[in-house]
Amino acid sequence: QAPFVLQYRIQANGIRWIEDRGRGVWNAAGELEWIDGVLLDVSDRVIAELALRVREDRLFWIYNHAPIGITFTDGQTGRYVE
Repeated sequence: QAPFVLQYRIQANGIRWIEDRGRGVWNAAGELEWIDGVLLDVSDRVIAELALRVREDRLFWIYNHAPIGITFTDGQTGRYVE
């Protein structure tokens, strides 16, 4: 009887990512009467998250396989970050 959040892909004018948020509404006997909820198109967010993950993986590989040491500094202060 807890609220739910689901994320899934559908085929509609290409692949779209949907987030489904809702909750069941139960009667006094404990039976499901209906479901309140909303469907959101989160395709842009999912695509951005996937692109970020690819970029992070690439930087991780470069950082760990570079033949010389690499450090990260704050662009404004010049302080060592990592």
